[in-house]
Amino acid sequence: MDFSNYIFLFIFFPISILGFLLIPKKIKKYYLAIVSLIYFSLASLESLPILIGSIIINYAFGIIIDKTENKKKKIFLIIGIFINVATLFLYKYIDFIISNVNSLLHTKISALQLILPLGISFFVFQNISYLVDVYKKKTDMEKNIFNFTLYTCYFPRIVNGPIVKYDSFKNEISNLKNPSLDLFYDGVKRFCFGLGKVLIVSYVLGNIWTKIIEAMNSSGITALTAWFGIICYSLYLFINFSGYIDISIGISKMFGISLPENFNYPYFSESISDFWRRWHITLGAWFRDYIYIPLGGNRKGNVYIHLMIVFILTGLWHGSSWNFIIWGVYNGAFIVIERLIRDKNFYKKIPIYLKRCFTYLIILLGWVLFANNGLKASMNYYGYMFNIKCPEQVQYTLKYFLTQYNIFYILVGIVIALPIKNYIVSKIQNKKIIEILSGIFAISILAISIIFLVNSSYSPSLYAQF
Repeated sequence: MDFSNYIFLFIFFPISILGFLLIPKKIKKYYLAIVSLIYFSLASLESLPILIGSIIINYAFGIIIDKTENKKKKIFLIIGIFINVATLFLYKYIDFIISNVNSLLHTKISALQLILPLGISFFVFQNISYLVDVYKKKTDMEKNIFNFTLYTCYFPRIVNGPIVKYDSFKNEISNLKNPSLDLFYDGVKRFCFGLGKVLIVSYVLGNIWTKIIEAMNSSGITALTAWFGIICYSLYLFINFSGYIDISIGISKMFGISLPENFNYPYFSESISDFWRRWHITLGAWFRDYIYIPLGGNRKGNVYIHLMIVFILTGLWHGSSWNFIIWGVYNGAFIVIERLIRDKNFYKKIPIYLKRCFTYLIILLGWVLFANNGLKASMNYYGYMFNIKCPEQVQYTLKYFLTQYNIFYILVGIVIALPIKNYIVSKIQNKKIIEILSGIFAISILAISIIFLVNSSYSPSLYAQF
């Protein structure tokens, strides 16, 4: 059940919020745990046994790791991590492995075709972090299974993230109560802005990208159209994902729960390293804390190998396809190159605006691998971008896509993607005017979003598949 569909927006969400505000304080977290399980059941009933199994197993292993003697703790930690990784591997990667084995060895092993459980990459990573933190005594073992259930399947976060450590989430729910009016108001505004990004801007930009792909598959496209298309996709991907994160954070504020930010204007980055500190921040932090540092980080071993491992795994996390693996290697290679040259004088002398442009270009070229369905399709798209593929007659030129309507939403997308709003707000002295205008704007965005939704516009979460 997506955040941008009728059932969620007009039935599930209002009832959930109203119930939370009316019930006694002492049962609020139990209420949220039950509501989250109901949400998961409505969204993916067939995945519910896997989720419940994951909750029970990780809850039990947290207790076992905490209560076991020091010498045996690590054994149970390894077993717990193995179960989590094996679950993720079975449901997300096994058919990819089988397909490659069949291609390589000319065998005919049948694919399992298991249904990918909703949000599995998110809740598996969170549960691994919980077990590791209990082992390292960075967080206390959870005795209350309702608390742990809420942590694992908290519905605003289960599908799109952000990824949260147990200790910080437990602090949020330890004294759960009705939010202040200011916090609730902030949550409503964040929810409205996120909904607008998803249902309006993301929808239009996604449509442009889809039509360009259709044009490419029918009669081919020009190089300019190909470049225009991937720029639209880059805006579409960011606005779609960050919009869903805005909705998650907004809903959580209405419940009195704070979730961490997941984006910080990534297309304004000065380097690829900077980009990954700004894009999907909580995923990057997870890989840093639970993969990069345990490997040795920049203290032990070969830092370049550690970085490449992290980014190959980052690519794999996003999908069971060679596209994503190569995309991870691509990003990792540029991270390594940056480390090799970052202290050189010539690099330090490059103007920041050139670094930002060059960084965006590198990210843009990488998104081709991310956007297309399969390696062959990606190579085909690169062919059009660099004029290697030159169709004799193109039915839809760039001019066809440069309508006033499309240009308007591309400009809106650019304004959202860059810190333009922050700059304007910083110049306004009267903060009360900002509050009033932002409230009016939020209500307007909500109204327009509903109109788009009624007109059958729908922009599903791109990250729900992960």
